[in-house]
Amino acid sequence: PFLETFIKEFPGEFPVLSFLIILMLWFSGAVIASFSGLVGGRIGDAYEGGSVIKAISYPASHCDGCEKRISPIQLVPVIGWLLARGRCKCGYSIPIIYPVSEFIVGTATALAPFIMGGDVFSTCLWISLLWVLTLISYIDLSEHIIPEELTWLLLFLGLLLSPFEHDMWSRVAGAAMCC
Repeated sequence: PFLETFIKEFPGEFPVLSFLIILMLWFSGAVIASFSGLVGGRIGDAYEGGSVIKAISYPASHCDGCEKRISPIQLVPVIGWLLARGRCKCGYSIPIIYPVSEFIVGTATALAPFIMGGDVFSTCLWISLLWVLTLISYIDLSEHIIPEELTWLLLFLGLLLSPFEHDMWSRVAGAAMCC
């Protein structure tokens, strides 16, 4: 049913506008995944007594091998990794997890309106949930912690989504998982 819905809905009345919206959603998801990777790699400095803002904004993105600053074109999700062929000029290999996660989160974000049936409010909430879970995943993988602030955000997203869940037991299970 999903593929049939996608084929029926995609052309619509404004195929170019639909394509641009899907492309924008994909790029937004890929950027969020890229940013989550940066936060996951740098958040440890904030837990050692530093500022979160300073930890994620300084220093500029650089190669872990040669410490050279990464060019703006290399910062473009997926495309930058492909253009660099997965390596810095110094030969340092850039882990493939970054472009793969950017592609997956970008694709999931772009497909969310089709999966959610076109309801804008639910789609925005589910995309927010996806992005928060992406950030939590990167932080947990690199630092083995899940910041409390992000779990509170999940709780509030769950509360916003709960009126749309028809089954009471699903609501109870969702609330129990947040606690």
